[in-house]
Amino acid sequence: MKTCAIKTFLFGTNTLTKTLPITIEVYDSITQVDNHHWNQFLPENKQFLNASYLRAIELHHNDLKSYYAMIYHDSDLMGLVYFQVIDIHNGLRINDKHDKDFKEKVADLVKSGINKLSVRLLLCGNAFITGDYGFAFKSGLSDDVVVTALNQAMEMLQDLVKPTTALIKDWHPDDLEAGRLLTDQDFKEVHMQPNMILEMWDEWKTFEDYLACLTSKYRKNAKRLIKKGTELERRKLSVQEVIEQNDQIYTLFKNISDNADFNLTTPAYDYFLECKKNAPDLFQIMGYYYENKLIGFISYLVNGDHLETHFIGYEKEHNQQFALYTNVLYDQVKIGIEAGVKAIYFGRTALEIKSNLGAVGKEYNSFFWAKNPIFHRYGSVLFERLKDGNEGRLRHPFKEREPKKVNEAKEVKKVEKVKEEPIKKV
Repeated sequence: MKTCAIKTFLFGTNTLTKTLPITIEVYDSITQVDNHHWNQFLPENKQFLNASYLRAIELHHNDLKSYYAMIYHDSDLMGLVYFQVIDIHNGLRINDKHDKDFKEKVADLVKSGINKLSVRLLLCGNAFITGDYGFAFKSGLSDDVVVTALNQAMEMLQDLVKPTTALIKDWHPDDLEAGRLLTDQDFKEVHMQPNMILEMWDEWKTFEDYLACLTSKYRKNAKRLIKKGTELERRKLSVQEVIEQNDQIYTLFKNISDNADFNLTTPAYDYFLECKKNAPDLFQIMGYYYENKLIGFISYLVNGDHLETHFIGYEKEHNQQFALYTNVLYDQVKIGIEAGVKAIYFGRTALEIKSNLGAVGKEYNSFFWAKNPIFHRYGSVLFERLKDGNEGRLRHPFKEREPKKVNEAKEVKKVEKVKEEPIKKV
């Protein structure tokens, strides 16, 4: 299906209001999109918008429908927008522990009420990933142009799919001020759990360099945990190996995902296989074997200048024995150093554990709208309740960085040169 519309937008805060005629084309399948044109437009660090990856999502999800918008100014492509439409059923998980305090009991009542509602979410972004993977715009456009065009694309989809709620997900911290222009369009800013990001140091040429920068306490702990994982065999899985291990990969994934407090939707059974088949060089899966049995895995990709960790799965009974989860995270640091990336994006789970590696939380807030006026007004409270409460217990495992000696040497030379200059006679 292809829906085409001509829109004229008004934007700007000054009295000389500008106009921008644009065309928005909306497709309900990535197969209808010129994939080469789409991928060529993408910035290097938005590979989760790559057409091959989006096709993998589209193929096997009965409770998720994807839409794709291409925005043109005259005949020039100025932006891409990716949407997911999700019918949420019992998305909020209620903890079955018995010793709940009053606030937890109230939260459970709210969750029970929401689970009974028929919620259709129009999501600009990707329910499976933390990050701003809902849109890409041509560089050099002003904030109001980008936000106005994005809002108009949202309105087109609202007319098409009739959602009860909408979410423009995970704005990059550098772009949050632009995103806040959406509040003029009746969106509410919601504070999500932070994305845990490890900024890489220039000094880290090997994993040993990374360990050397940790304080004694954290370095000893890291070596102790890494030692527990020495019996594990690591394998970067090929397409054929993913085919052979598809059942086990999905079982390991469900072991972890089924314990999450909230899932908008769950990747389909063939999600990892389709990702690997459709983007074999881009999408990587590292398998962890013990006695020739797959007991854990992590999926990831190098996304421009950073490494992005994706879904993980493991057998819980082996986690303590091998410090499996922690070893998976340290392996991501090793892979990131070898790939020469500038940062590792660990996502927004297990904040405290990831901060032990040196990751720091960065806000990727979202913008929310609901048709129900009460839900629209108080929806942000629900998002706050979904946080794990560990933001205040984040660690600082690194030694203080020494000033760069190169700069110090240059400064000494500069001073010496001034001293050597002859005194001029007046």
